[in-house]
Amino acid sequence: MIEVRGAAFKYGDRTPFCSIDLDIFAGEVLTILGPNGCGKSTLLRCIGGALTLAEGTVRMGHEDLSTLDPDTRGRRIGFLFQDHAPTFPFTVLDVASMGRTPHMSIFGMPSPRDMALSEEALDAVGIRHLKGRPSTELSGGERQLVLLSRTLAQQPDVILLDEPTSHLDMRNQVLCLRTIGALAAQGRSMVMTTHDPNHAFL
Repeated sequence: MIEVRGAAFKYGDRTPFCSIDLDIFAGEVLTILGPNGCGKSTLLRCIGGALTLAEGTVRMGHEDLSTLDPDTRGRRIGFLFQDHAPTFPFTVLDVASMGRTPHMSIFGMPSPRDMALSEEALDAVGIRHLKGRPSTELSGGERQLVLLSRTLAQQPDVILLDEPTSHLDMRNQVLCLRTIGALAAQGRSMVMTTHDPNHAFL
């Protein structure tokens, strides 16, 4: 699905990583394991196109990702950032439907099909019963699952997950990891960063 060759990145004089070669296959969970601050999130953002490599290439199929426009990239690659606190009380279904943005025109509204796909995404992570709840009233674990459902509604081929279990209690860590494994079993490529060897093993 994705081929990374000779990847290097620089923050001024600091080089978090260099000479990275990486292949990401369909239906695989690939874990990038390392301590905090070692460059895992930076590498993930470079793979997804949010940051530009200093050297090397990231290709999806026969296309260099750096040449794709944001909407095209958004239809093919989903990104789940570390947990964040919402500031506006959008409903859970509204948040999930935001994943359909790359498939809509700039002033477009979600279609009935977009909303149906968003509800399917909530089903996939087991939180359809929360669809009418304000996102500001959720626990950290529920909020992370909502963000994952938003990424699923996007229907990307590859999902990049930056420390997806951070700030979650043990039960929700296991639930999140099981969901990631189930999505890979359906053929999606999942790339996850973690500093926890147990999570990498799972």
